[in-house]
Amino acid sequence: MKKIIHQRIEYSCKQFGPQTAVEEASGSYTYQQLSEAVNRLSTHILRKYPRKGGVVMVLLPRGFALVASLLASLKTGKVFLPVSPHLGQTSWNRIYDEVKPELVITNPAQLPFFNEVIQSNRQPVNHLLLTDVGVHSPEIYQWCETAYKKCQPKEITTPLRFPPADPQDSCYLYFTSGSTGQPKIVEGKLISLSHFIDWQVTELNYSEKSRVSQLAAPTFDASLKDMLPPLVTGGTLCIPSEDTMANIKHLHQWLQEKQISTLATVPSVFRALMQEIESANEKKHSLPSLRQILLAGEVLFGKDLFRWQKLEGSQATLINLYGTTESTILKSFHRINLKEDIRPEEPVSIGKPIGNTALLLLNEHLEICGVNEPGEVYIKTPFLSKGYFHDPKATEEIFVTNPLTGNASDILYKTGDTASYLPDGSVKLLGRKDRQVKRRGIRINLSGISASILSHDAVSEVYCMLRQDANKDPYLVGYFVGKEGVTKEEIRQYAQQKLNRYEVPDFFVQLNAFPLNPHGKLAIDQLPDPLASNSTNISHSGKALTQTEKELTSIWQAFFKIEKISPDDSFLQIGGNSLKAIQMGALITRNMNLNLGIAGIQQLFKTPVLRDFAAYLDIQKAKTEPVAPGISPAPPAPRYPVSFAQQQIYMACQTPESNQAYNMPNVYQIKGLLQPAFLLEAFTQLIKRFEILRTSFQEENGEIYQEIHEASAIVNNIVFIDLQNDPTQEQTIARHVSDCTTTVFELNQPGQLQITLLQTAPEHFVLAINIHHIIGDSWSAMLMAKELFTMYRSFVSNLKSDEVQPLPYQFKDYAVWERKQLQGKVLEDLKNYWTKHLGACLPKLNLHTDHTRPESRTMKGQRYEFALPTELTESIHQEASGLNVSSFAYLMSAFYLLLFKYSADEEIIIGLPIATRNQPGLEDQLGVFVNTLAIKTKVDTAQALENFIQLVHQNLQNGFKHQMYPFQELVNHYSQQRERHRTPIFDVAMNMLSSTSSEIPLAASGIEITNGQNNHQTSKFDLTLYVYDDLQTEDRPFIEYNTDLFGPGTIQRFVNRYISLLKKMKEAGTQSLNELLQERVEMPKLKSRKANVSL
Repeated sequence: MKKIIHQRIEYSCKQFGPQTAVEEASGSYTYQQLSEAVNRLSTHILRKYPRKGGVVMVLLPRGFALVASLLASLKTGKVFLPVSPHLGQTSWNRIYDEVKPELVITNPAQLPFFNEVIQSNRQPVNHLLLTDVGVHSPEIYQWCETAYKKCQPKEITTPLRFPPADPQDSCYLYFTSGSTGQPKIVEGKLISLSHFIDWQVTELNYSEKSRVSQLAAPTFDASLKDMLPPLVTGGTLCIPSEDTMANIKHLHQWLQEKQISTLATVPSVFRALMQEIESANEKKHSLPSLRQILLAGEVLFGKDLFRWQKLEGSQATLINLYGTTESTILKSFHRINLKEDIRPEEPVSIGKPIGNTALLLLNEHLEICGVNEPGEVYIKTPFLSKGYFHDPKATEEIFVTNPLTGNASDILYKTGDTASYLPDGSVKLLGRKDRQVKRRGIRINLSGISASILSHDAVSEVYCMLRQDANKDPYLVGYFVGKEGVTKEEIRQYAQQKLNRYEVPDFFVQLNAFPLNPHGKLAIDQLPDPLASNSTNISHSGKALTQTEKELTSIWQAFFKIEKISPDDSFLQIGGNSLKAIQMGALITRNMNLNLGIAGIQQLFKTPVLRDFAAYLDIQKAKTEPVAPGISPAPPAPRYPVSFAQQQIYMACQTPESNQAYNMPNVYQIKGLLQPAFLLEAFTQLIKRFEILRTSFQEENGEIYQEIHEASAIVNNIVFIDLQNDPTQEQTIARHVSDCTTTVFELNQPGQLQITLLQTAPEHFVLAINIHHIIGDSWSAMLMAKELFTMYRSFVSNLKSDEVQPLPYQFKDYAVWERKQLQGKVLEDLKNYWTKHLGACLPKLNLHTDHTRPESRTMKGQRYEFALPTELTESIHQEASGLNVSSFAYLMSAFYLLLFKYSADEEIIIGLPIATRNQPGLEDQLGVFVNTLAIKTKVDTAQALENFIQLVHQNLQNGFKHQMYPFQELVNHYSQQRERHRTPIFDVAMNMLSSTSSEIPLAASGIEITNGQNNHQTSKFDLTLYVYDDLQTEDRPFIEYNTDLFGPGTIQRFVNRYISLLKKMKEAGTQSLNELLQERVEMPKLKSRKANVSL
């Protein structure tokens, strides 16, 4: 074997000094910089702990600093222990009671974590070494009774001595799960690590041209196979940001942009990547730089190979690897021939052992298995780990004497996996012998998870199993039998407290009793699959559903598009929020003939569990209140009143710039054999069907009216252009799309829409649609696309006649109905609420701007997209559900607090556009069914965070209860306080979008439709925060901002602080707002006129 691993990397640093060693989101670092960073950290380590062998715990994200910390630990003869703040309490206890690290390397952001969380339970580590991302100036902190304080470094007069490396030295500790389910710590050996990396570099042809990704979390030993090989050969280690890791679309783009040549990942991520390539309709070889993909941690199937070959061909070699932490990373590999004979559902071979290693398959008699005979996998190699740290008994159970030789020095590692030999001597893995399985690349123990859940007092039986969905992706189910009154949500929360995050089941299924087979044992095959579409007439608890529960279940299933709904499911847990509650109210009114009203919608947040809400509905049914009169066609007239929302928009569109700000453009890419004539005919029929698409607006004596025209009046609004032979096609497309999407509509002329269809190739089209907000909203855009392509499909299939089926009523009828509803005492009561809520004098938001505010209000704008990490969105959903508030209320609370932090204004108004489709049938109508709410909230820093979130939630609920008061009426009431250079009532808004609102909902007759880029460069307000109702969607939230006021750097910092605040809120709980907001971070300052606050 060659030199010890860190010595080889030291040689690389000298040989490849100016070349790039590590690329990460914060920048690139050369080998020279890596060497300097390692030496800086090593100096600090040896100053405090010169002796060899102590443990250095590292709490850092993927990145240059973590790589340098690993190498510094190896260079100083220490044992590297990477950890995460999300470790379970049992693991933290073991770290402090047994491992007892000498030193922790972390970043300044984690200092509060160590001050407040860790030390409260165990004796703290004496020293922290805090480093920035570039390891420019690490600093030592020492524990001083109650907190860590910075130490002044002492001058060293004698040169530091680095301890000599012994190949048998321990070099790292990694957590795994043992046979009891309790966390175990594997102790790695320097010679074993060096042997594996040597093999990997040689066998997989790493070189100085290699560009290798690190996707594995640093707390798992798989990260070593990502980090170390490229650094040995002078290659480049490329590390994506956490936001990139959280979004497969962005990860795919990152792989392209960074020209990754070696990708190492688990099959589930590999499948997600293939799904993204398919969804993006990428041409073949979308990753041209990729040369090899290393797959390990989960079972790879034949169908995965077929799918990859179809998408990317054979340009990149797929390599299936197998191993365990106990045996030192990986111990077998298989270079896959994409043409090999394998069934789609068949596991791919794990191949043959790496150098100086043997895979022995032994049957129950401890004899070598024959071909295709199942047996347990034993690994024979001199390069195993040292076993489990401070647990000799557990080590002896898995590191056993070779039964074939009986030689006490001939040690095998007993994996617990079962496999069989193939005729060529390679190995096919069959599964786990002892119910230890891998989930998301991490080994978990199902028996241990069951034991943890069983420790709940109300649970009598538990069985956990890993199932697979139709795509062969695994999901974890926890079945349990509990006492009456215990709920799935209670058990989920208990499991989250007891287990590591990756051990918590995806689904919990509660049963009256476990099914048994004739022998009295658990009948596993009879356990219900939570993803199967079984009958919903029986709940998981075994109780028969009431009629109301059945009806409500059907409504929830259709609305949330979830096949399996339980009476114990919570509206908030399955994706409900404030805006969806309003839509749900309309569906209940329509389908159950029950006048639910705003009070009923609010009740959804008080009793969000289906069974409890159904009981509330039963009480309301007993009151037999009649459903309010619905919308009916208005008498024929030459003109009709506009709705209040249309009136507001019309008044706001008095200049070309402000008019254009209310455009709603969408651009679609269409692939396939589209027939333009049929699509244009479908548009014509769409215009005939919906009067709102052929409406004009007239003003007379201060009153605004709408007039309905014939469809022929707007024939010029639809354009088809064939650009297939255009020599400057790209520029021509851009010009036509821009002309369409930036149209300044004349509101007094019929047809506030523009449609441009461009054919660029025989099977490629660009479709630009632009409608003015005065005739539609985001729901209308989605509905319009659905109606359009439904009609198109009918024309192509010759299923539809020219006659258009009439709607029960049109938008003008809604406008007439609305005007009748909102008058007299009803209107006065609504006005009284809002004027009392906002007060006599409206508060101004004093945000400092990068540019002087123009004398007249402008609407020039840009969007800044960002991503919320998956872990953060999960915690937001969990925290909000625990408070019985919507995720939107939680996000809005953070927005208020950040605005307060920037401005020091205690009273803040945030504008909120809200859908008013709360009458039966409105979901099928095109039109502008929106109103704007002005939600004022006072920030009292003495208040607990939880109470503040409840206050925001209550303000929202009260606003929804009084949502029908026209915003224009509010503007008129406060007209004396209006300033020309500001938006009426408020300057900042927040909006929740549907994650499906921008998508064409169907592919029609051999065509595929995808959204293009929407480069709408306007902003109605100073700032608007847009979030999505589904936090897990791939759609990215964004800030829309006025570019005459703010620069992009300011907005980026604002977003970063918003994300940081959301992360802090997770841990705050009953902490006061003053405590939550008091920490100051050194960033460029954004000053308010009232305060100088460093954010």
